[in-house]
Amino acid sequence: MCRAATTRLFSAAVSKRGSNAVSLLPSYMTAPKPESKLPLINTSIAENRCSSRQLTSKINELYKSQTFTPDMIYYQPTHGTESCRKAFKSLFEQILCPNYPFDPDKITLSAGCNAALEILIGAITEPGQTILVPTPVYATFGFDLGARSLNPIVTVDPAYPTNPDFTDPSTYYPSIEKLSAYCDALPPSSHPPVLLLTNPSNPLGITFPPSVLASLLTFAHSRGMHVVSDEIYAGSIHSSTNDFTSVATVAKDLYGSMGTHTHIVYSVSKDFSLSGLRAGAVYSENEEANKALQKVNDLCQVSGAE
Repeated sequence: MCRAATTRLFSAAVSKRGSNAVSLLPSYMTAPKPESKLPLINTSIAENRCSSRQLTSKINELYKSQTFTPDMIYYQPTHGTESCRKAFKSLFEQILCPNYPFDPDKITLSAGCNAALEILIGAITEPGQTILVPTPVYATFGFDLGARSLNPIVTVDPAYPTNPDFTDPSTYYPSIEKLSAYCDALPPSSHPPVLLLTNPSNPLGITFPPSVLASLLTFAHSRGMHVVSDEIYAGSIHSSTNDFTSVATVAKDLYGSMGTHTHIVYSVSKDFSLSGLRAGAVYSENEEANKALQKVNDLCQVSGAE
């Protein structure tokens, strides 16, 4: 059989979806890293290599007090073991919001924050629906949400003044007017179903005050939108003038609870410099969404040994 005829027997070596997924990654994530003998710190990746000795020493100390139990050998609940979910509940109370009644049964543990975000978006949107994201924006949201769940992001800039003070955090607060204008320009069937926030901001590191979060929640909920708050840097704020407030705090003040349309994603990657542990979490009080989360999370669940 000739080569041309043989080639026609096979489908494409890679699908369009596979090719598109690669193209969604920022170039700095895919470019080969040059070899260097200099003690360089890669500031494009949120990894604290300077603390590895202290971290590994502490982790090894903790491991000595742990016992591998028989239940770790077998299949776990897809949303994580009860003990691990209770540990995350305690973590949320310490870092995110000490006065919110987090329920461990409403936590889904996943293999990192990007996996947690992807399964959440997949549970509350349809493929192709856009995700509204205020800028400046985390560089890989486009990949995290577009590669498999097929949800493109749409970015909306702040309402920069004529002569902006770029050292003032308020310069970068999301603009309700601009978010509204974007939605109003679309037919109702095309409105984004999700407003995605990063608080503390990635890449800026600023935090949104309660008044800004309240206006964002009011805006989104008045339009029937979900609010997803990525709070992965919540424990990394060390400034008396840049306090962190979780969306859980504001939702409780406004509505009594987070309800069905406010969600949080978190991970130990940043605050604890444990990016290789792959332990992320979704907190949602949407019962129907949680059913979907727990099923889909079977593909990216956290090891029972954690």
